[in-house]
Formats: sequence, C-alpha cells, structure tokens
Amino acid sequence: MPRIRSATLEDVPAIRRIASESWHAVYDDILGLETVDALTNKWYAVEGLEESLERVAKRDAGAFLVATRESTDEGKPANATGATFAATPSSRERSGSVVGFVQGTPGERAETARRVAVLNRIYVDPDSWGDGVGSALLTALEQAFDDSFETLRLRVLADNHVGISFYESTGFERVETQHSDLEAEIDETEVDGELEEHVYEKPL
Repeated sequence: MPRIRSATLEDVPAIRRIASESWHAVYDDILGLETVDALTNKWYAVEGLEESLERVAKRDAGAFLVATRESTDEGKPANATGATFAATPSSRERSGSVVGFVQGTPGERAETARRVAVLNRIYVDPDSWGDGVGSALLTALEQAFDDSFETLRLRVLADNHVGISFYESTGFERVETQHSDLEAEIDETEVDGELEEHVYEKPL
C-alpha cells in the first residue's frame, strides 16, 4: 500500500514529472500535446510549487501530500485505505518513490459560510492507476481538514472521463456544469468547441 506524507521541497521534481505524465495521458487528445506541455510547464514551475509548499507549511492552509511506494511500517497509524501517514518524513521515507500527490486548500471567502475546502489537484503516475493510490491520497486529504469544514469541492473538465470516473467512485456528486476559464490559457485553435467543466462536491 502507498505511504502518505507531507510533501517537501525535495519532492518537487517528482511532482512535476507526475503532473506532466498524467496530463499527457488524459489531455493530449483533448487539448493537444503542445498545449499540455505549455500548461504543465506554467502551472508546475519549480518556483510555483515551492511557493505552494511554503504557504501550506507557514499558514497551515490546507495540505500538500505525496504518496510513496513504501511498505507499511509496524507501529505507524494507517488510514481507512490501509495507507500509513507521516507528517514529518525521515530521510528513508523521503527517498521512497513518489507515485502521486494531492493539494487541498480552504475555499474562497465567498464560500466561508458553508466552510468549503477545495481539492486543487490530485494526480497519480499513470503506471500506478488502479492501485488505490488516488483513493489513499484523497482520504488523507479529507482527514487533514478539521471538523469545521463541511464540503470538499473540485472542478474537472467535462471531457476528462478518467478523472470523472475516479471522483464519482469516491463519493463526489456533480452539482454544476459551467464554462471553463481554461480557454483563456490556451490556443483556441487546438480545441474543438467550447470547454466545459463540471463542479463536484462531497460532504466532509
């Protein structure tokens, strides 16, 4: 089973690799290879990831977690998926092979009345799809938010059938479909028609 722990700066190269490989596996046929390259290079730039990790660490704003291929250590707590969780990784744990990551943050101010948490991103190495890594990461993220949060929300492109299948299998329900602001980020000549995204939620 995967081991879940807080991400560190040392994990940035692995996070970038997994994001790129996952995006290419899902979105090349939807957005085009060059667009996927441009988006992942922008959104997963080293500096941006380092800033995200530092914000989580300094402000206790949500969680940024990684999954590694580790055997379950005797005496360490395991979550409902069987994955163990360590908030502060040892040097041995940091050396484990990172196979997925997840980031979640509190929602915007307009959502504070409902205490919404946002699933910003969750990606797993395509070679590990179907191995329970995504479910373990999601469970750990949900446990990272305290009881004051009521809802976990995410947005996913309507054509991302891989992601939608995963979210629906883990208890998310579609609450809205809207125009995606991703079009402002891409060359529209590479995309057929308008891009739509679904909004999904699940109770925490």
